[in-house]
Amino acid sequence: MKTNKRLCILIGLFVLIVLFFSLCLFATMLQRPLQKLYEKKVLEGETAPDVTKQNAVRQTLEIRQIKPDWQYAGREKHFRIDRWKERGAGYAKQVYYDAKYANILFETDEYYSGKSFMTREGQVWEVLSLTYDYNTSQFYINYVGQDQDLEKLINSLPFYQSGLSSGSYAKTPKETIDLVEEILTKWDRSRL
Repeated sequence: MKTNKRLCILIGLFVLIVLFFSLCLFATMLQRPLQKLYEKKVLEGETAPDVTKQNAVRQTLEIRQIKPDWQYAGREKHFRIDRWKERGAGYAKQVYYDAKYANILFETDEYYSGKSFMTREGQVWEVLSLTYDYNTSQFYINYVGQDQDLEKLINSLPFYQSGLSSGSYAKTPKETIDLVEEILTKWDRSRL
């Protein structure tokens, strides 16, 4: 009798676990079409801005340039952001402008390690972002991932926040860049 009761409980738990993972998979499948619909809506009727002059400035400042094979992912007019994607990857660069789109306030380059992990919200990709703030001429680092040593290292640095721009930074912009390049070398990625 006790064996049957235990067996029923185990089967019930197994069914609940299978249902939970099925719901998670279903929720993830629903997100993808919505994301594609959003991307399609953003791209309709929009053409990529000419970035030739901006890339010349980026080269001087040693910031990653927008590559010719990158895809323009559109403009978020509310926040005044132009987004760029690498082919077959996530966002590569986000450029934030002033109210008239005359000047760049700051821009963020995103570097993906290729690793991901699950959270309650779904799958999250490990990413290191490097922001250049044109007003302060400073680089800022942010990290999303599960590497505790990397998280501890970045969190040990001073933190800055001004409006939408924020992140950790080393004593000098060069030290910040050197740290990012060290991390990206471990990920087999290039900063520029």
